[in-house]
Amino acid sequence: MRALLALLIVAAAATWFCWPSSEVAVPAQPPTPPTVQPPVQALPEAAALTPVEPARPDEPTIRMPDGTQVPLLNGVRQAAAPGWDPARPYAPIIGKQTLKGIEYYVHADGSTTTTIMAWRTDLKRLDGTTRVAHPQAAQTVVDDQNQPVRRN
Repeated sequence: MRALLALLIVAAAATWFCWPSSEVAVPAQPPTPPTVQPPVQALPEAAALTPVEPARPDEPTIRMPDGTQVPLLNGVRQAAAPGWDPARPYAPIIGKQTLKGIEYYVHADGSTTTTIMAWRTDLKRLDGTTRVAHPQAAQTVVDDQNQPVRRN
């Protein structure tokens, strides 16, 4: 009988301590998730513009939208003409710049053109590719509720 009484007392005490109370403890401040700061990378310094040398007769060239012929860059031997945005007036080349080992033609409006070897999955080989980049103002990215998305 004593064992049964002791067991009932232990069960009642366990129930008493484990029973949820009507008051829920609310932390004074919600815990803030730990933030991990990405390493700060210094922006590469803009390389000085060098003049564009005219193409030698035996050198592969690319025809710009204004009809000028300029040498291909980065060791590329054959590439397509640049796909300049037809809604944007063509800006002449003002110089050549090398950034992180890649050569670019720099245009008067800040656009850049380069030729590089890129893997073409449709051809299953490397192929000479021409890339044009036009500067534009930063744009806000929004989510499904049309709220700005913050990127850290």
